[in-house]
Amino acid sequence: MDNEQVNEIIKNGNKSCDDVLDYQKKELIKISTGKASANIFDELQVDYYGEKTPLYQTSSIKVIDATTIVISPYDKNTVKDVVAAINNAHLELKPQDEGDKIRINIPPLTEERRLELTKRVKEVDEQSKVKIRQIRHDILKKIKNIELSENEEKYWNEEIEKNIKNYISKIETKSSEKNKEITTI
Repeated sequence: MDNEQVNEIIKNGNKSCDDVLDYQKKELIKISTGKASANIFDELQVDYYGEKTPLYQTSSIKVIDATTIVISPYDKNTVKDVVAAINNAHLELKPQDEGDKIRINIPPLTEERRLELTKRVKEVDEQSKVKIRQIRHDILKKIKNIELSENEEKYWNEEIEKNIKNYISKIETKSSEKNKEITTI
């Protein structure tokens, strides 16, 4: 019975850790690499007739070339709402309203900007790791409240530590990949 409780606690902890990986992924997508990508709009919500709606449900998003994205709202009356949503999202993009569509030119990254972006990646990396460590702390605290033998407790603590190290490694890998994208000219 006790091991079932521990397994349930760990299962819930893993779900929380997976949520942290999703958080990191979403935050890293927002960090421009100087190359056009429709993914930067994955989380963007547009005020669509009074309802917050994902951009991809209201518009066609096309990457024209390495530095140009064109967004074509299905309803041309919402072009200004899409422009406002992009400006309010702090993506550091300058959307150009062309009447029936929006053109976005991704500016090339300067060395100074690359340094700023790698700092932002480091911030997201550290925030994610802190969240994972907090989850570990919560799991260990819950397990302490379960009656386990000394050997069982040691076993579970080692398993949890291995699991947490695995999640931290995934975070570091994603951060490293993003930094490589940013620093590659």
